[in-house]
Amino acid sequence: MAGRILYDLGDFLDDYRVDRRLRNDLGLLFLVTMDTDGPIQLEALPLKLDFCRTSLATGQDAAWMRRRFRAACAALDTQVDEAAGRLVVNWR
Repeated sequence: MAGRILYDLGDFLDDYRVDRRLRNDLGLLFLVTMDTDGPIQLEALPLKLDFCRTSLATGQDAAWMRRRFRAACAALDTQVDEAAGRLVVNWR
């Protein structure tokens, strides 16, 4: 089995100046399901960073983050599904 790598995780507690083009006020919280053989599934929840707090992204903010994540994954030939507002990558 090939290894799995999560790139550009950044931090989701940064409430510094927002770059409107890069949208550093948006991010993803990754939940990885594993067993003894390694990772099985990745779930990504879109987040919105506000001053001194992080919450789930909604509306256009969540849609922007979903598009960006899907595009980045597509460039690496990784399929992304969606379930209950979460972006899902199944590795098995």
